[in-house]
Amino acid sequence: MIKFVESDANEKTGVSTVWLKNGKKEYFGMARLAEGDDWSHIFGCSIAEIRATIRIINDILKDKRKDLKTIENFVKALECYKNFDKDSNTAACVYRQLNRKKIETKRLKQRKAELKKYLADSIEIRSNIKAKISNIRSSKNEDKES
Repeated sequence: MIKFVESDANEKTGVSTVWLKNGKKEYFGMARLAEGDDWSHIFGCSIAEIRATIRIINDILKDKRKDLKTIENFVKALECYKNFDKDSNTAACVYRQLNRKKIETKRLKQRKAELKKYLADSIEIRSNIKAKISNIRSSKNEDKES
């Protein structure tokens, strides 16, 4: 279970940091203020949190891949036996466990990809919104000057 530990957003340096804890291990995420962007504690910390979460998923995924490889090797070893019956109830249980591990790994990969896409989309959407606001302000200034 992922738990929030601490966050910090420093407007002077333009750096936001978030620490999350998963089990006994702590993970760190950081976001820097982009040049020309406006400071936002909330946006910076949310970006840092997503980055820390991706690090957590990477660690979990690493462990799941190890488990999957172990089970795959075990199943291969079982299939090498002459008297192994692929149609038995026991074999069905073994294959089911193998498939569950494959599904867990696939879901973690998908979640990681979703978070990376969400991160990129959030940054792009914020930049588009800032550009639209800037356009609206400049058009209002032009109207006042006319």
